[in-house]
Order: sequence, then structure tokens, then C-alpha cells
Amino acid sequence: MLGKTQYFLEKAHKHAQYQLSAELTIIERALGAAMILGLQPAAEALRPILEDAGVEETAYGRLSEMIVIYAKTQNYRLTAESFGMPIPKVRKEFHHAIDVLSASKDLKATAVGAYLRNQIYQASLQRTGLNDESRQRLRSIREMRFDARIVSVPTDDWSDEAVERRLAQRQTTKLNAGDFVRILFGELESYHGVVTAIGKSVTTVRVEFPTGRKFIVCADPEALRIVKCPKSRQAFWGIKP
Repeated sequence: MLGKTQYFLEKAHKHAQYQLSAELTIIERALGAAMILGLQPAAEALRPILEDAGVEETAYGRLSEMIVIYAKTQNYRLTAESFGMPIPKVRKEFHHAIDVLSASKDLKATAVGAYLRNQIYQASLQRTGLNDESRQRLRSIREMRFDARIVSVPTDDWSDEAVERRLAQRQTTKLNAGDFVRILFGELESYHGVVTAIGKSVTTVRVEFPTGRKFIVCADPEALRIVKCPKSRQAFWGIKP
């Protein structure tokens, strides 16, 4: 939506590009699955699809019920206890089902496979939520710093970008702490945030995400544009509907 490259996403998420490509594919397919199945499908909705695929019945019970319990708890151990099975067996059953469903030519079957893959991606085998490696990575990127500076352009450069930079340098709008602004230049171009501090030559902007992550941006005042909207409608990507 903000037109960012995989290079930027690699930096912002501290992930290799091949990992990002895999994650983006999982997210894309999970969104498609949500359109077909809903956000959290019930066991009754999953059962006929899993039966047709031949993976519903396991040695420990119905797979549809295992999926529903895991979706609610995000915990392999609690799911295993509900069915009296070893913890690794839950993951084994899930991975087997994903392989079978993903190879199916049935749209609903592949949707369930995508839904399940998204549920267990990078999940911890021992506790609720993500595994230790993913938790550590997320802690390391919880707050990141960027610059948003206007680079001077040659006098004979009249490209669209050069003209936009010249116009920005002429901007005289006074910024105040608490202003909601759009970032016009730099790696965070098109992101939105709140002015937190104003120095002699640098303005600090905080971009906040629903996950709790923050980008702290040191910006030239001319690299920012005030966006008027209620606080309740402010988002990192712009104005909420």
C-alpha cells in the first residue's frame, strides 16, 4: 500500500529477502483464506473439507477440533492436553494436513491449508505464541530510527522528483508538537506520524504501528506536511475511513 521495496522491508524487519518473500506469500494466502472461510472458521465448517481431503480423522481425534482449539489458544501444549497426545504429534498432524491441503485442487481445501499454515508459522512448541528466535527478532526491531532529509538537487534537474523537492524547501508551515504529519522524503516516504520534538534544524516524528512497533524519524521540517484529521482516525498509513 505504501509502495515499499523488499530491500526496505528487509531492513525494517531484519529478515533476508527470501524469508520476506515466503512470509508475504503466507500472508497473501491467509488473506485469501479469510475471504473464503472467515477469520476463525468453526470446526463444523472445517470438518467436511478435511474429510474430503482425507485428513480429518487422526489417531487422537478430529483434526478440525484440534485446529479450532489451537486457533483459540495459540499453544501446542494446551492443544495436546485436550486430546491426550504428545506435543510434537500435534505439529506433525498439522504439517501433514498442510501438505495434503496445499496440494489439493479444491479451493476450500487450499484455503484451509493456508489458514492453518498462517496459524502455526514460527510458533513455539513449548509456550503460547511465537518461538524464541522470532520473539528476539521482534524485540530488536521494536523501535527503529530513520532520517527524512531533503537532498539538494542540481539546478538543471527538472524531473518530477526534483520539482517536488524544490517546492518542499519553500514550505513555510509552522510545525508544533502533536501535529499529525506525512513524511514526504526518505525511506519512510508516505508514512504518517506525530511530531514529538522540534529542534533548531531537525524535527522528530514518531510513527506508531498497531503491533506496538515504533519508527523514530529525524526529519527536515520541509520534509513533513501537516495532515488535519481527528486523532481517532490517525494511522501510520494515513487517515482511517
